[in-house]
Amino acid sequence: MADEQFYGALLNLGGGSLLLPNLAIAEVQALNIGAPESGLPDWWLGQVEHDGQRLPLISFMRLNGGDPVTVESRARVAIINSYGSHLDTAQFAIHCEGYPHLVALNRAAVSAVDLRDSDVEEFVLGRVRIANNQAVIPDLEAIEAALVRAEAALQVTA
Repeated sequence: MADEQFYGALLNLGGGSLLLPNLAIAEVQALNIGAPESGLPDWWLGQVEHDGQRLPLISFMRLNGGDPVTVESRARVAIINSYGSHLDTAQFAIHCEGYPHLVALNRAAVSAVDLRDSDVEEFVLGRVRIANNQAVIPDLEAIEAALVRAEAALQVTA
C-alpha cells in the first residue's frame, strides 16, 4: 500500500503552493480579468471567461489570510472543477503563477506538517511536505461555499 501512487498538481501561488487532485484542474489559461464588482471580499479578484461562462476568480493566498495579490506578467488562472453543489457554474478560478506541475506521489513522498498560525482552518484541509517544499491542501468545497455566501451578501446589499 505504501507504494500506491496518486496524482496531483502543484500550483505556485507566488508565495506558497497548493496541492490539488489532478482532476480538479480543468484548464490553465492566461490571466484576463474583468474588474471586480464593488462590495466583494478582497480575495475575490473578479471574473474570468471560460467556455462561455463567467467564473469567479479568487486569490487563495488572500483568502487564507495572506497579503493582497500583486499580479505578475506570468500570472495564470487555473480553472477548478467544482466538487460540491454550491456553484451554478460548476467551476471557479484560482489566480496562480505559471503553470501547475503535475506530480506522481506516494505515501513515502508526502508527510503532513502543522498548519501555520496564519492559516484559515475553514479553507485548509492540511499542509504537506513534498521533498523540500510545503504545500497547502485546500478545502475546495469550503471555498465554493464562501463564494456563494459572498455573492449572496452582494445581492442583499444591492
